[in-house]
Amino acid sequence: FKGFDPNVLCVATLLFEGDREKVLQHEKQVYDIATKFGGLAAGEDNGQRGYMLTFVIAYLRVGYLPSPTETIVN
Repeated sequence: FKGFDPNVLCVATLLFEGDREKVLQHEKQVYDIATKFGGLAAGEDNGQRGYMLTFVIAYLRVGYLPSPTETIVN
């Protein structure tokens, strides 16, 4: 777990939208905050896998493919 305690680990999948300049600005802000608290960016590929996992977990739980509840911050 790369030095992280799985009993207190928190994982977030983030999706940045907007023009390239805003996306880069927001990514930098979020990653700077994460770094300040010992976090790290796992990369786009891991984010896509994590996002797909939300659908798989929901499917396994209820037996059909619902849309998982998502939080949007604007």
